[in-house]
Amino acid sequence: MKQILLSIALILFATSCTGTDNVYKNAVLDYLQTENGIKTDFKIEFTKFELSDITVADSITILQEQYQVEKQKKIESAQRSVTHWENAIEKQQKKKNDIFAGVLTSTYQKDLEKAKEELQKANNWTADYIHRYDNRTGTDILAKKVDTYFSFQNPKLGQPVRQEMGAVFILSSDGTQCYKMIKEK
Repeated sequence: MKQILLSIALILFATSCTGTDNVYKNAVLDYLQTENGIKTDFKIEFTKFELSDITVADSITILQEQYQVEKQKKIESAQRSVTHWENAIEKQQKKKNDIFAGVLTSTYQKDLEKAKEELQKANNWTADYIHRYDNRTGTDILAKKVDTYFSFQNPKLGQPVRQEMGAVFILSSDGTQCYKMIKEK
């Protein structure tokens, strides 16, 4: 009796997993085969279909990297401005007994102060998007990622030639909608 119950449980589990995979495959197939509301059968066959989750933690990592790059650019730009005005002041200070050098130095000094303020702002800058997931758990699933390799036949070409390509698809967290395709090079 235990053997029969175990067999039924395994069959139900396998069926439910296959059903879930079919949801993801159908979302990808619909995305690939539908254009302007018209569906074309490309006879797509998957040779690779690997599903993974995109979590809040993944998104935070990407946002942190983006933030660090942006902040570094802001700091470097502000630092170049500070250096520029410091060099300009130094150059004018070397010109002794020049009336214009004194006027330029005081003007440049104001510009240097503004540049230093901008550098301070750049050092203290925090992007709004950094706090996008503050109230979420890192394991929350935002989307699904499907790494695929498939072959297809385009009926518009007039001859039965199969083509192959690899792509990554981004799906909704429930897998029912495909948001985008990223072609592999």
